[in-house]
This record gives sequence, structure tokens and C-alpha cells, in this order.
Amino acid sequence: MTGCQHNRIIINDGPHATEALNTLKKDIPAESLHSIAEKAARIIEYSVDPVVGPPEQPSDGLLYGLIQSGKTSIIIISAAMAADNGFKCIILIRA
Repeated sequence: MTGCQHNRIIINDGPHATEALNTLKKDIPAESLHSIAEKAARIIEYSVDPVVGPPEQPSDGLLYGLIQSGKTSIIIISAAMAADNGFKCIILIRA
């Protein structure tokens, strides 16, 4: 687990994230998966805490990057970590 703002603990090794990482490891090197997991945990750190509620300062986010830079993998792991951290509804929109 990794610490975050306001003493919030982010679960980054829960069952959903573990299953997603195990699925991706067939096609992605271990060091890249580690980087993807770190970036996904950072995204969850900046999201609304589903237990406490919205932060004092609103936090909107945008994930962008070059073609084939790992955005889809980061989104998959972020969604899995969100489920492990108490989010009940996860909606992904992509173009």
C-alpha cells in the first residue's frame, strides 16, 4: 500500500489490480508494469475518496500521451485499483 494526501491509504495490491496486472504481464515487461502501477496509484490518490467524499479543492484530471505510451494500460490498472479502493461505479470513455 502507498500513502497519500490527508492520511489516505491507497490499496494498490488488491484482488482487482493484482488480476489486471497478472493479465497484462503476458505482454508487458515487469519494469514497465511497475511504472504503470505507480502511475495508476497516483491517479487514485488524486481522485475523490469514495469513503470521505469530495475534497475541499476539486480535482479534475486528464490522461494524455503519445501513441503506444501505455495510456490504456494505466487506465485499466487505475480502474482495477479504483474497485479495490471502494469505488462502486467506474465509467471509462474513450475516443
